[in-house]
Amino acid sequence: MQDGVSSEESGVLSRFRLLASENASLAEQIVGMPFITESAEAGDDGTLLSLYFLSNSYPKNLKLLQGQNWFADGLTQNEAYYITILHRHSVLRALKIFGTDDDQILIKKALGEKALSRTISLSRGGDIKLVAFNRPVGSQGADRILNHLEAAVAAIEDFMTVPFPEEQILLLFTEPGEDFSGLYLGTHLVVSPTMGVKDVNQVLTALVARYYWCCSSNENLPPWLGQGAPAFLATYVSDKFNVESLDEGRRDLLGTYGEVGYCKSRLGISSIQKLLTKLAETGIEKHQESSYFFCNSAYGEILALDLYQFMGDESFRDAWKEIYRLSEDSDVLLPEETIYQAFLSVVPKDKVKGFKEVYQRWHGGEFE
Repeated sequence: MQDGVSSEESGVLSRFRLLASENASLAEQIVGMPFITESAEAGDDGTLLSLYFLSNSYPKNLKLLQGQNWFADGLTQNEAYYITILHRHSVLRALKIFGTDDDQILIKKALGEKALSRTISLSRGGDIKLVAFNRPVGSQGADRILNHLEAAVAAIEDFMTVPFPEEQILLLFTEPGEDFSGLYLGTHLVVSPTMGVKDVNQVLTALVARYYWCCSSNENLPPWLGQGAPAFLATYVSDKFNVESLDEGRRDLLGTYGEVGYCKSRLGISSIQKLLTKLAETGIEKHQESSYFFCNSAYGEILALDLYQFMGDESFRDAWKEIYRLSEDSDVLLPEETIYQAFLSVVPKDKVKGFKEVYQRWHGGEFE
């Protein structure tokens, strides 16, 4: 990095060069826009990358976008954030979330002009932006979602004791009445206003937790941890907000209709090791498409819950933070032994036997 150039500016320059190599006229058009000239935001490189993908893979959509007045007049910061999420709409198109198989409807709506922004002040990450698009006017459910997002981000960061990984959370609301459980797409969250029927929504909390555990700087966690960690944090936040206790969450997992019980009795998945064996047999893509993939979340959560309650808050958090640090620092899949040793290293000697019993009960692997 050059002297006097921030990481945000360095990222923007890199993405701008990439865009210029693909579409020089588009790069020239945006170089003087407000989102570029007024400040170097952490999300601006994402905007430039999205424009690159649109130019490269969706030229018709790009042409439509360039014809919108709100684009031609020069992108504001919030409008630039909206551009960031456009190239991921192929997922929404496939799911027909917006009632059409043509994602051009999202551009035609000019959602970038209608963003709602608020600032979330975090004890470690400082101020981050929460920017919501397509928010239904007067929707109490949407307002509950925004309020819960703000509270959940603060609670999760406090538990992790690590600054929140992003400087903005971008949120796209689906159409009112859409029955939809929510998605984390890396660049942004997609949620339905109907998720706001309660003040605290565990699905929404788990989506926020994925900023840490699913796709922060890399994806080198085993599926049971990458899926189970957000689920555990969602249960933890529900307990913290007095919605559902940890014990109640555990009973839900193990009950007659619980996920762990279903994995055991219906799918024959009795441990994390069974999931790891199947993953080794099929590879990650087929594993993700399988009927038992959700068992990663179930077993990852139940193991984390039992370890948290056995080890206690402080010891568990120390191990949790270390595993997260190791995953961020490594460019390969985190070994099972490394995860195990991170927990074991903070367990008092008089509790080692009990710890091993808990770990073995749900994991089932062999460790030193």
